[in-house]
Amino acid sequence: RLQEGAQFAEKALTAEQNSVSSLICRMQGAETQLAAVENRHKAEELERGELSVILKRAENQVRDFSSLQTRVDGMSSQVNRQGILIQNVQEKLGSQSQLLHSMNNSR
Repeated sequence: RLQEGAQFAEKALTAEQNSVSSLICRMQGAETQLAAVENRHKAEELERGELSVILKRAENQVRDFSSLQTRVDGMSSQVNRQGILIQNVQEKLGSQSQLLHSMNNSR
């Protein structure tokens, strides 16, 4: 009977050891999964930081382009005004030339 009790205790101990072993394996698996999640989280944070830098650069480029567009528009208006002035001067010169020509012809 003592031997049966010892065998029963031995079986119970083996079952307990198997249970602890299984629990350790599951814990190791959970630790591995946790490490993977933490690594993904760190990678996502780095990616967000990089995207933030890229977004800032893009915003700066848009602002620079807008400023450049304003300058180009201003230059275009200035060129148009100068073109009108040149056209007016040419018309006056044409009128003066015709006047001088007709004065020369009348002599």
